[in-house]
Amino acid sequence: MENGESDPKAGYAIFQVIESENALANHRYDEVLTLTERVLSTLREMGQRVFLPDLLRCRGQALLALERPGEAIEVLEEALAEAQAQNSRRALWCILPVLARIAAQEGPAAEAEALHSQAREAIDYIADHAGTTELRQAFLAPAKVRDFLKDL
Repeated sequence: MENGESDPKAGYAIFQVIESENALANHRYDEVLTLTERVLSTLREMGQRVFLPDLLRCRGQALLALERPGEAIEVLEEALAEAQAQNSRRALWCILPVLARIAAQEGPAAEAEALHSQAREAIDYIADHAGTTELRQAFLAPAKVRDFLKDL
């Protein structure tokens, strides 16, 4: 975009992630599935990939909450692959703990530990490259990050 204009595709995607996160936080899992199904298709048509891992993670978490673990794992693995393809540590640290919880319940302990370790590496990288002490502290301050680090 020229002259500091923002990309409307990115704005649309960010808004949809926020809507999905909100529905997920409020236990409106069917709404998450409906929203993400539509949005994922639209973003792929638009060629917008940046927020695909976030939307796929929300979808996977909703499927887990609806007790559809097979589908959830498939979607979460797709989210992980997309985040890895983008080298998005921001998305990785959100996806990996969800997969680690599943592995801790259903898989070998070593797999859960490896996923936790990868999430910790992503968090450490982001914190170490935040740029300022204030930004580092702001990243590490939310309960989601603190709770994950506390559980290690």
